[in-house]
Amino acid sequence: MIKALKRKTATDSIRARRFSLRAPVRYRAADGGWQEGRTRNISRSGVLIHTDRALPPETVVDLIVELPPVIPGEVPPQVVCRGRIVRIVSHDATGALVAAAFTQYTFGRSGDPLAASET
Repeated sequence: MIKALKRKTATDSIRARRFSLRAPVRYRAADGGWQEGRTRNISRSGVLIHTDRALPPETVVDLIVELPPVIPGEVPPQVVCRGRIVRIVSHDATGALVAAAFTQYTFGRSGDPLAASET
C-alpha cells in the first residue's frame, strides 16, 4: 500500500499571531490549588505566563486570564481556559516562563456564573 505524503503549505508553518499582554492570570494544575502569575503574550492558540515554579510539559492546567477593560469603568473581560503546558521557556530564582496551549476556552466577565464556578 502506498501512502500519499501531505505537502507542507505556507499556512502549515504560520504561527498564531501573538499579542504582548501583561495581565494577571490564575492557574491550577490537577494536583494543586490556584496560583497567581502574569501573562507575557497571548494568542488564539495559547499563552506564555510567568509562574512561581516550573510546570512540567504535558501538565494539564486550568487558567483564568484577566483582560484589560474594553470600556473604562466596565467589569474587565476574562478568558477561562483549559490547556496543557507545552514547554518551559526559562527557569531561574525569580520563577519560570512556561508556554501553555489551549485545548478549550470561553470568554466572560468576572461576575459571570461560569467564571465564578471556576474559582
